[in-house]
Amino acid sequence: MKSKPLFFFILFLIGLFVFFKLDHVMRNGVLALSDGIKNGFFDTKAWIVDVYQSHFDQAETIANLKEQLQKLEALKIEKLELQAELNQLLGFYNLPPTSMTQIFPVRSISYVEMGNYNRVWLSDFEAQRSDKFYGLIVGGYVAGIARLDQGRMVGYLNGDSLCSYGVFIGDSRALGILRGEENHAVIDYIPLGSKISVGDEVMTNGMDGIFFADIPLGKITKIIEEGGYLSAQISLYAKGHGLGYMWLLDRSGKK
Repeated sequence: MKSKPLFFFILFLIGLFVFFKLDHVMRNGVLALSDGIKNGFFDTKAWIVDVYQSHFDQAETIANLKEQLQKLEALKIEKLELQAELNQLLGFYNLPPTSMTQIFPVRSISYVEMGNYNRVWLSDFEAQRSDKFYGLIVGGYVAGIARLDQGRMVGYLNGDSLCSYGVFIGDSRALGILRGEENHAVIDYIPLGSKISVGDEVMTNGMDGIFFADIPLGKITKIIEEGGYLSAQISLYAKGHGLGYMWLLDRSGKK
């Protein structure tokens, strides 16, 4: 008789294990289905816009595309020239050649958490490493960072508590670390005595392996002296982006 409670307890534990295992599988299946629906919606929206433009704005669209193509071809040649000159310079100092940052268009398709507009699911990019961080850019400004989390790409936009990267401040190029805090961003660990002022522009410093240097992200609005260092509040250029396309920087080929 004493073995019956033990038997039922073991059976209960097995049931819990099976339940949570099935719950995990079902949750992943629901998320995958949800992603498919969202991607289908954005693809359909883009198709409708393309059809409209091809029929009603055809001449203007073709002219704009030709102009953009010419600019892109010029930029591609300039990039090749810069890469060649850089590798020549590295060869002069007996350093190994380097590779340029790879840039991919990605799409934020939904928010990860209800009410949190600084963390989004990303599609159209497959990362291989969960310990690698990527940069996100919108309209030429830093929008946040991204990483692989449990098999899915997540974007941590400026203002998210997990968003952090290195920055330069103003003409003095003072160093600091940007981090998200309650839907806005602050810069910490600015050395005491740094020549910075309200209104100084903040840019990436390229030392974190996420961004290359000198991508703008905002301006200083307030400077605070903490214990042993300075902190600064910042007004961001890329805020309230919402869902849609952005650029992902992959510097995994950089040494």
